[in-house]
Amino acid sequence: SNEDAGPLFLFKKFMPDSTLNEIVEATNARLELLQLIQLVKTMDYMKREGMFHNLTRRPPWVSSDKHWPPEYIRGMEKVTRRDIEVYIGIVFFMGHTVLPSIDDYWSTDILFGQLSISSYMSRDRFRHIRSVLQLKKGCVHLSAKEKIASWLDDFGERCHDEADHGMRVSIDEQTIGCKSRWTRHTTRNA
Repeated sequence: SNEDAGPLFLFKKFMPDSTLNEIVEATNARLELLQLIQLVKTMDYMKREGMFHNLTRRPPWVSSDKHWPPEYIRGMEKVTRRDIEVYIGIVFFMGHTVLPSIDDYWSTDILFGQLSISSYMSRDRFRHIRSVLQLKKGCVHLSAKEKIASWLDDFGERCHDEADHGMRVSIDEQTIGCKSRWTRHTTRNA
């Protein structure tokens, strides 16, 4: 049926409830850990000694002029399932409608068409979620690549399971964001 081919159907097929719930749980676990680090850093003895010493270290990708963890972590509310769904929706929208900066998506300037994204999520909430987003439970000090690797493996397995392995698949780089050297499309066996 037409409904089976729709974007929401496909999204739910490759991003089932269990995956969204895992993202919420993992993100909230990371947020709680960062809030604990924030608290421990206020205790001089704990900062210098003991089991929290390595935990309170600034990760290598955080520049020395930035707070670690960020100050806003202290009062940040846990994420909900709706927060994650809206966050992902905004990310998809950003991939489809490219603007010069993230701030422009929340702009009220007529040049940007007053996109109304702020009625779904504030810019600050979006940034805060982006900074603590965790796709799977794990260590705080993961690189961006490490954060997403296991999730991409799972996603790839779901794609492989759903693929018609005898079908030829065409990907149009003008439809998806792609930095390919090919001008039209690439065809490969699924």
